[in-house]
Amino acid sequence: MAYEMAQAHADLYPRFKALYRPNTLRLIRMGQGISAAQHDANLAMQREVRARLLDAMQTNEIDLWIAPAATGSAPRGIESTGNSALNLVWTLSGLPVLAVPTASRSAEGLPFGVQMIGAFGNDERVLRWGEQIAAVFVYS
Repeated sequence: MAYEMAQAHADLYPRFKALYRPNTLRLIRMGQGISAAQHDANLAMQREVRARLLDAMQTNEIDLWIAPAATGSAPRGIESTGNSALNLVWTLSGLPVLAVPTASRSAEGLPFGVQMIGAFGNDERVLRWGEQIAAVFVYS
């Protein structure tokens, strides 16, 4: 992602870098340090991970993975979405993911969430399932 961000901003970055937010600058600079060959190798790894997950889904007749969205509840504020450790394999694979908050809350009153992961290209199915599953986790 950082490589692609650096490529997409290659013309704009030199002229407007003073206007970029710190996290965007960090990603662009990180991407500038990644070679095209490394990016190609990363994409090959992504395809391999995706193929293995899709094979497991087909072999075990899995339509939808459901997993915790994070290691804890949502963080306060908008600076962070929390610990992404439980999202990494899904993000890497490029499979469609939808996270929904649950009615369960932390001691601070912040929601926990679940993520639903579908097969590659099944974004609309994941959204339809998400509507049904979110109805079970109605906020109160």
